[in-house]
Amino acid sequence: MVEINTKNMSRKKQTFPHLQFLPLLKELGIPVLVNSDCHFPGLVNDGRKEAFILLKEAGFRTTRELVNGQWEDVPLS
Repeated sequence: MVEINTKNMSRKKQTFPHLQFLPLLKELGIPVLVNSDCHFPGLVNDGRKEAFILLKEAGFRTTRELVNGQWEDVPLS
C-alpha cells in the first residue's frame, strides 16, 4: 500500500509520490490511500478531492481506508 500525500496539492499542484508514478502503481496492482501531512492541521483534507480525480484518471477504482480498525478498499466516488 502506498500513501498519496496531498500536502502540496493546492500550493504546488503535486503529490508525493509524484503524479507520474500513479500509472505504474496501478499497473503493479499496488493499493493506494490518500492522506495529507498531519503536521499542518489546516491542510488535512487539502487536495483530497483533486487526488481522487487524478487516481480515477490513472485507472484506480478504489482507495484503502481504515474502517473499524481494518484496511478496506473503498470505491472512489
